[in-house]
Amino acid sequence: PGSSVATETRRLRGRASPTMCSSARAVPQLQWSVRPLPPAHRMRVAAMCADASMLTAEELEHKVVLALRTRAPLLAAAAEERTTAYRLFHGATEGVAGCTLDRYGELLLWQNFRRPPSLPESEHAEMLRRCVRDEIGIDL
Repeated sequence: PGSSVATETRRLRGRASPTMCSSARAVPQLQWSVRPLPPAHRMRVAAMCADASMLTAEELEHKVVLALRTRAPLLAAAAEERTTAYRLFHGATEGVAGCTLDRYGELLLWQNFRRPPSLPESEHAEMLRRCVRDEIGIDL
């Protein structure tokens, strides 16, 4: 175990001196244990993470509004600092895995890494703009 740390030290810093190697060996090694989740836990995780295509337009809008309201203090601080690039919606956190909504200046970017929402793209974009305008006062 100590030699792998010493090898890593050599690769990162060029030629390692004997003192570097000996100090690297003194670093305690972490023990990792990977155990599969019991079936009951797997079901809960799956139930918490819907995909956007499984939600109605109203359900998705509710989740976006809730995310914006939860982030309101952070968004107010970002406005004070004149920060214009940040994540507004993180699907894994909001229960809609695979979806994100980011603001980059005057651009709202919805990314969907799974199946897209069931509503038409133009309606979806308008719903997102409306949520951002109504909840945080930014008209993009």
